Amino acid sequence: MPSAAGPEWVIREDANVAVILALALRQLVGVRWPDELPPLRGLPSNDIERDEEEQSRLERQWREYWAMTVEPQAHPASGPLDLVDGFETYVALPVDGFDDLRAAIAPHTSAVDFARAAHERHAGDALGRSGVSYRAYAGAIAQHEREVGRRAHAF
Repeated sequence: MPSAAGPEWVIREDANVAVILALALRQLVGVRWPDELPPLRGLPSNDIERDEEEQSRLERQWREYWAMTVEPQAHPASGPLDLVDGFETYVALPVDGFDDLRAAIAPHTSAVDFARAAHERHAGDALGRSGVSYRAYAGAIAQHEREVGRRAHAF
């Protein structure tokens, strides 16, 4: 959100629908790992009561799904994959060992629409406002130079 209080960083990465969907599902099913990751705007944060062992299994399964989604070359599936009903081609989980995650995400198929809309919104913002990120960088660098009392070095 733009702030009139001072310079801001505006950095956009083209997160594809599958990545946004994985983050949305993380939030909707109550996965807390990593703790420092902020919630997505426009989605409820669910803190679902589970016993410690069940929560641990769910978080382990989500982490593996996340790694396969974000870096599929570096984190190949441990076995054959199966598409999860209702998530089009965006969610494929290993056939074995992912029952907790599969059951937890099943009621959240509407997250596909959320992820698609978020992707389109960010892609549109990036295309329509090409000078915004440069101005943000320039403003932040100028503020830093004033604070340290010298010109910034190239980086």
